[in-house]
Amino acid sequence: MQILVSLKNLNQVYLELTGPMDKHRAAVYKTLVDSLDAAYDAKARPTAKYYLEIETIGVLKKQAADLFFPVILTKEVEDRLQALERLVRSWEEEGEFCALGVEPKPYGYQKGDAGRMRRSRAIINANEMGLGKTLEALLAIEPGYRVLVVTTASTKDGWRVQAARSKPTFKATILEGRKGFRWPEENEIVIINYDIIPNVEYSIPEKLILILDEGHRLIAQTSQRTNKIRSIIQGCSGPPKGITATGKELAKYQFAGCLSKGGKVWVLTGTPLRNRPLDLYYLLNLIGLLPETFGTWENFMAEFRGRTDGSKYSWGKPKLSAIAKLQRVIIRRDQEEVLDLPGKIHSQVAIEPTKETKSYFSELSKVLDESGISLEQAMDQVAQQGDSHPIATVLKMLAIAKIPAMMDIVEQYEETETPVIIASAHVAPIEHLADRPGWKVIHGGISGKDRKIAQDSFQAGELKGLAITINAAGEGLTLHRASHMVFVDQDYVAAQNLQCEARIYRIGQSKVCHYKFLCWDHPLDHKKEQILRNKRRFAKESIDQVITLKSDSSLVDSDLDPRKRWLLDCCKKLETENKWVKDSRESAMALYRAWQMLGSLQPEWWSALETIIVKYHSDVIGPPVLGLF
Repeated sequence: MQILVSLKNLNQVYLELTGPMDKHRAAVYKTLVDSLDAAYDAKARPTAKYYLEIETIGVLKKQAADLFFPVILTKEVEDRLQALERLVRSWEEEGEFCALGVEPKPYGYQKGDAGRMRRSRAIINANEMGLGKTLEALLAIEPGYRVLVVTTASTKDGWRVQAARSKPTFKATILEGRKGFRWPEENEIVIINYDIIPNVEYSIPEKLILILDEGHRLIAQTSQRTNKIRSIIQGCSGPPKGITATGKELAKYQFAGCLSKGGKVWVLTGTPLRNRPLDLYYLLNLIGLLPETFGTWENFMAEFRGRTDGSKYSWGKPKLSAIAKLQRVIIRRDQEEVLDLPGKIHSQVAIEPTKETKSYFSELSKVLDESGISLEQAMDQVAQQGDSHPIATVLKMLAIAKIPAMMDIVEQYEETETPVIIASAHVAPIEHLADRPGWKVIHGGISGKDRKIAQDSFQAGELKGLAITINAAGEGLTLHRASHMVFVDQDYVAAQNLQCEARIYRIGQSKVCHYKFLCWDHPLDHKKEQILRNKRRFAKESIDQVITLKSDSSLVDSDLDPRKRWLLDCCKKLETENKWVKDSRESAMALYRAWQMLGSLQPEWWSALETIIVKYHSDVIGPPVLGLF
């Protein structure tokens, strides 16, 4: 028996089991198509046909080979795959052309990404931090367009410098203040920050390229910032609810968006997924990419296995079809894929608690007990509520109490003349270094001009070190002169910490990067650091899982305890060797497929799976790892 792959349409392929029928092999085929989340086309009868997105053929071939299933592609499918390969080559050729004369010469992947962006009406560039998304966007700009870059206040000058270097045929202009806003002229790049986007009253010019840097800032759908950007992209059909307008006043609220006037929208963000797949839905909807990916909210929920109890969403493992659709509108590369960067080393520095800090931990424990929530829940609440949360002050005091330990480490780096970055979520430890000779600081109270001076001075070797707050300096800084970064404490949003780490781990770094995390030698602080480590790891993995074809069970089952791992290995072995007895296969494989789909099983399901395995198959798979859940 073999799997015949035929073309359903330009983006999907049919799967059909052909050849002499074998009941067992047919069952294995059914397990295979289920594991690939293949959809069933009832209209294709009398021959039952499943179908997949064409981008998943590579995954199909690999998994089919593991099960000794030949995969045969029809000529139409091969032609379509070749057409897709030609499309990728055309992006690379386009990128080569738009990179002519640019020095230093862009990397090959940057040229390909720039070519793809140039040919896209709307796209999300989600390359990992430090891979040069700014340069790619600038290379993609075509002559004759007007360009509006919306970024953070602290990164505007970086855009101006990069534009002068890589897009000299365009005039680059920074605008300050909301009253100073204007649309760019032809062949001009106007750079503004999110805070000065004007209110509705637009007459959007033709052929406008809107570049939204740090696009994850637009995830909050009801924010004033997001609503203003939505009006630029989608236009406005009338005044908002509660406002009555007629005549000339009405014209303020009736205009076409840039996408309907020959324009383009490019979103740049290394962290398109701050917390959940819902963040991606908001971005896709904002820039008009929902129709060509998922179409409706219901389809999006189904493809990401979303569930809701009316007040809270939960998400399962995304289907391969969801990932394939996202790959058509999202660019995503990680550093290990495209750069020969050195590695990273993360380590903890334990600090002996003082009498004062022990009292803080006692207070923290008391607040948690009285509120009836876990430390992780409290940290998530602090991330949302800020200083108003009951434990926020305690956590702040614990960070401030680390200053003596921080200074000991600073002195060690100074003695060895090793440049270092000190990072903290709280500003007090950073301000402590403000007046130290050979140091500068960057936090929310530092102007964009002084921030640029601090960065340039550090990179030029004029400073011993630089102290930064994670929120204020987590974006837009290049500090790869340092290969050492010390976290006094961390932000409770994992993506912020990843952004901060990327300040030294980026193009140009030639040394292994060392990250040290100061931690009180106390059970509660150890637990807090473990929570933050898990958040940091899962933040990166979740992005790869949701928007790349790296999505596989290894991201889910790596933390399984030995007993659960034994149960799953039993299923795999029995399935491969076809040693199921009685009716055990159907029941066990139903549970096994549920695990593949959901990434987890309820405790009673694991117990049911164990019962099946132990009752029927102990002689085949060896002694079980026993113990009740």
